[in-house]
Amino acid sequence: MLRLLCTQLLALGAMAGSCDFTKYNIGEDNIPRYPDVVLKWNLFASETGMYEVEGCDGPSPTIKLRVGVKYKFVQADISNWCASSPTPTRLLSAEISPLCRLSSVPSLTRACRDLVCRRYHPVGFAYEPGGALNDCPNKGLDHLGNPPQPCPEVEQGLVYHIDDEEITSDESGYGLDEYEPFFKYPQDVWGEKCKGGGCYATLQVTRLDKKELYYFCHIHRGMSAKIEMVGYNEGIAEKSKYPELMEPVPKLGAFDTMCGTWDQENWQVGRNEACQGRKYLCGKNLDSEFNQCMASIDCKMSHDMAIETDPNPVKTFMRQMIPHHENAVAMAKILLKFATPAYSGSNEEHETILALGRHMINTQNAQITYMDKFLKGSPPSKLCYHDGGWSAPAKPPTTSDESTLDELNSDESSSKSDSSAAPVAAGTGAVTFVAGVLLGMVGVGPIARKLGRATCRRRGLKLSTPATDRVGISSAEEAISSEEAMSR
Repeated sequence: MLRLLCTQLLALGAMAGSCDFTKYNIGEDNIPRYPDVVLKWNLFASETGMYEVEGCDGPSPTIKLRVGVKYKFVQADISNWCASSPTPTRLLSAEISPLCRLSSVPSLTRACRDLVCRRYHPVGFAYEPGGALNDCPNKGLDHLGNPPQPCPEVEQGLVYHIDDEEITSDESGYGLDEYEPFFKYPQDVWGEKCKGGGCYATLQVTRLDKKELYYFCHIHRGMSAKIEMVGYNEGIAEKSKYPELMEPVPKLGAFDTMCGTWDQENWQVGRNEACQGRKYLCGKNLDSEFNQCMASIDCKMSHDMAIETDPNPVKTFMRQMIPHHENAVAMAKILLKFATPAYSGSNEEHETILALGRHMINTQNAQITYMDKFLKGSPPSKLCYHDGGWSAPAKPPTTSDESTLDELNSDESSSKSDSSAAPVAAGTGAVTFVAGVLLGMVGVGPIARKLGRATCRRRGLKLSTPATDRVGISSAEEAISSEEAMSR
């Protein structure tokens, strides 16, 4: 109870605030010096996390800058890279294949370490939220019939630096094409150049026609925050055209703040009808804060994965997989909130477990981003059950596949004799099958195929063998899997 009260106070103070960088100090040389904008990354601020600015209140704060002044956006804090364990070799042994652990080839070792952590947050600047990660206009064609184009980014007055050296010889001409990839280098290489304050962007806005800009993560969507300009020309200045593209900072309640999650306040067991009479955990200590958090996210996932099928199996898969992945992200965040060295067994093991959780968050969020992009323009998922609970399906399930229809009828007959057990059993089969496909995505092909096919055989369904078992994986992962296959 005391912890819940404390987290409630923290939640009230975790809202985005405004921060003024237009004030300066006069040095001994009588030159005005404006403060640096020091960036960090807050893991728990939202599903993807959000920037924090040193000296400002809350995640994703609005900052004020003055027209004509050159500011330095410093990314020295390790959270801008990955915030993983300081022992990369230990991470490799915990998270990456034996090939990585045994490799002495520099290029392969680098690829392996890239697989350990892909949570990079190089800062970018744009005139609309999200820059090139979003389309402007964001809906349909413009008045000339042109399709949406990536939102314009700031280039004039922007220069990136690595190891205190400005970069202007790359393709972009202002360093972005070297700065962004550098955040994917191994932690020790990145740290040697950046941790002392050597990695930063200098931004000097000279345009008088802009009232506001945005700083954002060049890799992960959902991390935009506003820059309010001071000193613009009132007669010609304009605000951004698509402010709705910026995702607001979630106002986390006491429960989400305690758990490290988002959007779980109304899914607490005992508060939501959908959770009534269902068990997601059993045994002792079910009222502990950790177990309450876990049961809450499991209830939401089970509800959100029950969707109406689509004629396109890829869309059905993705509409189920998105809440499945969101649950994995939430589980990992809860782990990071509650795990301690005492539970892990040692400080070294604790660092490995924390890195494992962070790795899960990033890889799952990256796949969610891809699936969201694939489904863009498609109708949203239709839930099988109303939001009020599981008792009344929103629409009877239909199918043209005879074996599937027989299976549904069989499930319906079973549900009459055991109404509580049938949905759980059906859900278990669905989750097992989806887990099999997911394992295929991340490279555990043979296990995935056996698991998925075994599930289908038990439920009387047919499973075709796709031309490829793996989708959307990096070339580094492909190379590693090929090496592993040859070693078998």
